[in-house]
Amino acid sequence: LLHAESEANRLRGLELMIEARDTWLPQRSPSLVPLATVCAARESARHGDRQIALDQMRQAVSDLRDAQRIGWIVYCTATLVESLIDGGDDDDLQEAEELVAHLGGLKQAAIIDVTILRLTALLAAARGDAAAYRDVVTDYRQRAESFGYQGHSEWAASMADRLELGSTPAS
Repeated sequence: LLHAESEANRLRGLELMIEARDTWLPQRSPSLVPLATVCAARESARHGDRQIALDQMRQAVSDLRDAQRIGWIVYCTATLVESLIDGGDDDDLQEAEELVAHLGGLKQAAIIDVTILRLTALLAAARGDAAAYRDVVTDYRQRAESFGYQGHSEWAASMADRLELGSTPAS
């Protein structure tokens, strides 16, 4: 529901995620509380609670790092980076770049490499660097396809289509 097109469905998804985070997960699966926090905060940021949401995401990512939950670190860091890019001031973009660099310091894995390429392309677009965006999107698409990551391949194709239309996500 958090990814539905309908605003009403997204708000219902937010309610359910917060309920799960606050009620069910602490007892049944405490390791998923930071993930639920990031998912709920991402949607909250879209509804105007941006600074509070970013602080919640930062704390959740920190908790995941402390617990060394690599898979969730990648997903939640990417979500935080996307949220920082959405706000787009220079400090946010600098923080986003630092978070991407931190991902680069994790144990090498294909999903981490592909995620870094996607986030790097988004940062290039946010900075208005069309040449870097084009180069990174090309690399991202090739890597995603080589690993058979269908979702990433589709994202990369969509980003490449924007290039053919003469725009980037920031334009």
